[in-house]
Amino acid sequence: MQNVALQELGILLLLRLLLLYYYYYYYYYYYYYYYNYYYYYLYYTTTTTTTTTTTTTTTATTRNINCNKLFASMTFVVLHISVN
Repeated sequence: MQNVALQELGILLLLRLLLLYYYYYYYYYYYYYYYNYYYYYLYYTTTTTTTTTTTTTTTATTRNINCNKLFASMTFVVLHISVN
């Protein structure tokens, strides 16, 4: 009787350890995939924002340089006409 009770207790402890093992195993992988998903989401968002900001700044700077060139050429033409 005592051996049977010890065997049942051993089987129950073994099942409980397996259950805990699978619980932590799946919890770890759930946390791991969730962390990676969040990391890639942040990386994608930051990269997109940086690219957009850089493109906007570059476009604005190029537009500003083009406006300055246009203004300088118009000023040169007006001055040239007024001198002659």
